[in-house]
Amino acid sequence: MWVALGAVHEEQGCMRFVPQSHRMDLLEHRDTFDEKNFLTRGQEAVIDIDESKTVLAELDPGQASLHHGRLLHASGPNRSDERRVGMVINYIAPEMRQTVGSRDFAMLVQGEDRFGHFEMIPEPTENFSAEGLAWHQRLLGAHNETIYDGAGVTET
Repeated sequence: MWVALGAVHEEQGCMRFVPQSHRMDLLEHRDTFDEKNFLTRGQEAVIDIDESKTVLAELDPGQASLHHGRLLHASGPNRSDERRVGMVINYIAPEMRQTVGSRDFAMLVQGEDRFGHFEMIPEPTENFSAEGLAWHQRLLGAHNETIYDGAGVTET
């Protein structure tokens, strides 16, 4: 889920989707490490896209878009003087597991975890507490290990 904290319209480079693409076989991706691409590795799918068949997801502040993780999606360049600001929230079922990194973390938002595939993040007690910041560092370390796997990157 991507929650818009400010206006995100076409001029700000809103998300663009390829309908039904989540039903396709997994596609090869390449890492561009393009300095103009804010994705960690500058990842992009190796496929030609007919832009006329894409759908824009323009959002006003407080609105959100949800999409399947395999749905082809991209955001365009921000051609406005406004920042494009949002927050990402990933929802997965407890039976899912990390297959790349050595560990992963989650916060249970509903139900019960009968699988134990994640180290559970404790509920925060206050903003910017020493314990909360330590957890944040652990999460970043695990996240970097996962997203840079196979990229030949040693420093993050």
